[in-house]
Amino acid sequence: MRQITVNNLIKSIAKKISDVSACPEHEAKVILAYIIGCNIAIVSLCSCEALGKTKISQIDKIVKRRASGEPLQYILGTAFFYGKDFNVGPGVLIPRPETEMLVLKTLEWLNTNHDKHDGPAKIIDMCTGCGNIAVTLATEYPNCQVLASDISEHAMIYGRRNINEFHVQGKVQLIKSDMGKQIAKQHRELMGKVDVLVSNPPYIPKSVYKKMPKEVVKYEPKEALVSGNDGYDHFVEIAEFAKLALRKGGLLAVELHEECLDGAAYILKAAEYNNINIVKDLANKPRIVMAIA
Repeated sequence: MRQITVNNLIKSIAKKISDVSACPEHEAKVILAYIIGCNIAIVSLCSCEALGKTKISQIDKIVKRRASGEPLQYILGTAFFYGKDFNVGPGVLIPRPETEMLVLKTLEWLNTNHDKHDGPAKIIDMCTGCGNIAVTLATEYPNCQVLASDISEHAMIYGRRNINEFHVQGKVQLIKSDMGKQIAKQHRELMGKVDVLVSNPPYIPKSVYKKMPKEVVKYEPKEALVSGNDGYDHFVEIAEFAKLALRKGGLLAVELHEECLDGAAYILKAAEYNNINIVKDLANKPRIVMAIA
């Protein structure tokens, strides 16, 4: 009789989810690490003795849900981003690895351009989702105050959870806002004084959305993904609001679809932004537009 080992389980799980996963072996390790309660880096070294009938049953349930196409992040309730596990669930966008470049470039700019003698950097994170950008900026650059906004009630729920979990209540404030409308009304004192406005807004053109993977279309909120016919609707609002909110010399940094970046740069040039720059993500695809007010 073939002995059941963790490595055998990894291969078995990977095979069952291979039709829906781009990285089935990695996801299999994530599932086992979650159930066993160990770090994914050492899951292959764990013993099957740690897996009783109850845990095997839990694994089977997770694998069935994943094999049906449900995102693993929703099943486990967490998404890995910039070294942290963020709370996520249905109704809120799952953080992507490519967005880490948006955070990295924002941090680089802050470290180079923010004068600490001016007090904490004032940051607005629009379309914050689960709050992964706002929380990461607050933990990686503690000398800041972040106002994180979103229109989604699901985003408010998960944003609060993550702000509390990572103990940044004193640095990140959450506000429900339809783009910049409520921010401008409730935080007039910030207008013209913000150092950074960063955003990962909805930016998928409708034509592109129709071709996206089924698990994205079926499970993730369309309103957090699609931005009109051409992908620019939210960006135009952000660029207009940023002119009101940013101080002179402040940074605007926005993640967009690769097909929209040249057009976004044109919009910013017409709006008299300076130092407009398109940045590639970790997969070497155009992903971010940065500009100075």
